[in-house]
Amino acid sequence: MIKDTIVFTVCQRPWYLREALASWAEARGVQDWRLIFMVEDTPMAGDAAKVIGEFRHPDKQVVFNHGRLGVLVNPWEGLEKSFQTGAHFTVLAEEDLVVSDDVLEYMCWANAEFENAGHVLGAMCQLQGTFETTDPEQVMLVQDFNPWIWGTWRDRWFDVLRDTWDKDYSTGNPDGSQAGWDWNIAKRVLPRFDMQFAVTGAARSQNIGKHMGEHANPDDFEGTLAKTFRNHRPGCSYRLADNT
Repeated sequence: MIKDTIVFTVCQRPWYLREALASWAEARGVQDWRLIFMVEDTPMAGDAAKVIGEFRHPDKQVVFNHGRLGVLVNPWEGLEKSFQTGAHFTVLAEEDLVVSDDVLEYMCWANAEFENAGHVLGAMCQLQGTFETTDPEQVMLVQDFNPWIWGTWRDRWFDVLRDTWDKDYSTGNPDGSQAGWDWNIAKRVLPRFDMQFAVTGAARSQNIGKHMGEHANPDDFEGTLAKTFRNHRPGCSYRLADNT
């Protein structure tokens, strides 16, 4: 039986990847997951491969893309590979996102809690603004989406996400705004299918990619930081809150 899987998208910033993997190394339970690294064809691919090679894990696969797939297609390919090879639940991670050490405990809880809840499309690790709290145990269901570490199930990939994924910015508004797979999930897929995401009130992920990101603006970086993120959190009993 294929293990639950974490897919990492990797492009051209091995220094962020090293920091991200250092946080994953402290994530409790990570050794029980399969890891798939989707490495883009860039001049930094060799450096990224070295960083991945230094990350000690018993079940990791490294895929070197033929050509550069880009920020829209590379995650799709990673999720497709994971589910096509038998994964039941898959988490999507990125080279410039660090995580709390209880992130997989939360994901395992969400997997068990919502596996048979057809109205829940997945579980994510932060949503800044109205739903952000300091309560480490609180989990809410929202019709919104943040792509900074999230997971979904095999059936919801094939039934909903796989064929609605925006691979070419074609789903945006007429002025080109709110385009891309993440905006598409938030603004169109969730309402269309009347589905929700589970999210922790206190963030379990943090963006560190201030420079050289596809859509990163260094001037806006501070505003992207989750104020409730902590690298280290003791184990806790997650609970679903009524946020209606």
